[in-house]
Amino acid sequence: MVALTGCNPPGVPGVGQSGPPKELTAQDAAKNLKGTVYVVSGGRVFRLRSGGVNALTGTDRKVAYPAVTADGQKTAVALIGAGHSEIAVGGPDFNNLSSLTTAPKDPHNASIDLKPAFSPDGSRVAFMSDRGKCCSDQQIWEGPFAPYKPRQVSTPPDLTGGDDAPVYLSATSLLFVGWRAVNGDARNVHAGLMQAGVPSGKPKVAYAPGDSDILDPSPGPAGKLAFVRRKGDSADIEVGGVDGAGATKITSFGDTRQPVWSPDGSTIIFISRHSGSLDLWSVAADGKGDPQRLTWGADLDDNSRPAWISQ
Repeated sequence: MVALTGCNPPGVPGVGQSGPPKELTAQDAAKNLKGTVYVVSGGRVFRLRSGGVNALTGTDRKVAYPAVTADGQKTAVALIGAGHSEIAVGGPDFNNLSSLTTAPKDPHNASIDLKPAFSPDGSRVAFMSDRGKCCSDQQIWEGPFAPYKPRQVSTPPDLTGGDDAPVYLSATSLLFVGWRAVNGDARNVHAGLMQAGVPSGKPKVAYAPGDSDILDPSPGPAGKLAFVRRKGDSADIEVGGVDGAGATKITSFGDTRQPVWSPDGSTIIFISRHSGSLDLWSVAADGKGDPQRLTWGADLDDNSRPAWISQ
């Protein structure tokens, strides 16, 4: 067993949560994970490898939503400030993080940049932000970061919920969650999947069932996609096509979020409060067998979104 401690994180930028430090313990099942998993607890990035846990970032700043390229050489986080957040990029194991996006000079202007995601070759980054002048809700931005030249990908209708959780399907295709009114009914708004071309291309609907919310898309091998289907108060992971074809439910906890594929495509990790605290779990990508708890009493941050690489 390996333990670490960390304070509870802010639920949203600028809003803190009080309480005693929580202990995170890696379970024996974590020793069987191949590669390296990154999670966030208490606003700090931790590395889980071979059943051992190590803190990678300090207590001097809060981070969220870790992202890492497949080779582990580039990393990114949302750097959480008081009423704002920026995207920061760094090297292996989240060292030398520096801001990629910047807060506006006027502190009264909103500036919330969250959920960075790397393109397959690591040359581009996508994120969600409210920096656009067109919309009051979050938009998706994407572009190369060396030099940094993002473009606004989406223009969501006002007051519907905005756009969220961008991921790259390939070097030429971006997928994200879009909150839209069903059949034009503003009283009936659900989250579906939108797809846009890279480096240019207007978003189009990829999958929007209309009777449930599709959240946290995670591309896998051979065109597969893991995502969370939330209906009412129940949220579980399904695996299917980008258009929802052949979707099969692989968890039954009712409170699962943020699935991430293993590098070999055989396993999916996710976070859940099924154990009482927000912990890390794994399940076979085909849904066979019971989910395995990887941490105990971790109290991971809601905005952790695990990252997994083969090294």
